[in-house]
Amino acid sequence: MLLVVSLGVALFLANLSTTQAFYFDILHFNFGMSVHLWINDGLMAIFFYLIGLEIKKELVSGSLSSVKKAALPLFAAVGGMLVPALVFSLMNKEGEAAKAWGIPMATDIAFALGALLILGKRVPAQLRALLLALAVIDDLGAILVIAFFYSSGVGPLWIAGFVLVALLRWLLARKTEWSWAIHISMGLVAWYFMLKSGIHATLAGVIWGFLTPDDKSGHSPLDKAVHALHPWVNLLILPLFALANSGLKLPLLGEASSILSSSLLWAIALGLFVGKPVGIVVSSWICVLGGLGELPARVNYRHLWGIGFIAGIGFTMALFIAQLSLKDPNLLDVSKLGILLGSGLSGIFGIMILYLACMAREIKS
Repeated sequence: MLLVVSLGVALFLANLSTTQAFYFDILHFNFGMSVHLWINDGLMAIFFYLIGLEIKKELVSGSLSSVKKAALPLFAAVGGMLVPALVFSLMNKEGEAAKAWGIPMATDIAFALGALLILGKRVPAQLRALLLALAVIDDLGAILVIAFFYSSGVGPLWIAGFVLVALLRWLLARKTEWSWAIHISMGLVAWYFMLKSGIHATLAGVIWGFLTPDDKSGHSPLDKAVHALHPWVNLLILPLFALANSGLKLPLLGEASSILSSSLLWAIALGLFVGKPVGIVVSSWICVLGGLGELPARVNYRHLWGIGFIAGIGFTMALFIAQLSLKDPNLLDVSKLGILLGSGLSGIFGIMILYLACMAREIKS
């Protein structure tokens, strides 16, 4: 709900004549970096740190801790990334817009799980776990895409500095008693090296998440960090990110026709709305047919179609990749409209399909 409110406030401030200049001036206010960059490169590193923690938790003791558990969500996530990128690339083969193929690949975990909450206890717990595992792998894929395709001008000395600090942190964690002061201070140094390296600084957060130990006791540093960070990330960082990145100037009636004919807009919208569910369901079907995995108990392919559409809600990660891939402000605004359109349609269809699938199961039982 906070993300939706932040989205609405950003659109309001960016389009009201009396607040428009104020909104954009605040975002471009500079102290070392602009406010916009402090949010996207600084605060979002904490969000990515939490993502790193959650991926590690799932790999160590969760839904990705064995090959059998990981097979279905892995196939589903890979299909759900490749097909949207393919849809986008077929519709945008050249020009600056072609660089933005990564936008429709990622799922917004917060929005996706929020959509499931609307349906309450009707949704099988196994389906929620499948969506979470799928989204975690999806996030890892998005992180790799950012690292390899949306980083530029890589400085080897800064990279070497980051690797040295990370290696030292790993050795200290193994040889000495755990210290949050050391972990945070070294993390800040590592973040600065990554920022200077040309690789996106938020990736330092993911790696630092992997360097946080988990002893499976329920009171490990990893568990403590997850519980401590969730309120800050969900109630402050993500709403601030939405507020800073959702403010686009909505087109006037005369401009609407040209924007609606934009291949960039429809490539993103269709990548999320069509590519995601098709990729997830088809790759899951291949996985099950090949005997590599199986559908969870109480889950059928109608549920999977619903999950596929809900995974097409790509708000946070999609906006993040849009900021990295598109430098033209006009193209960036068009991409934001495509993200809103594709994510909105995906969420509505996903909730409808899951509601009908869950109701059909209740009638049968």
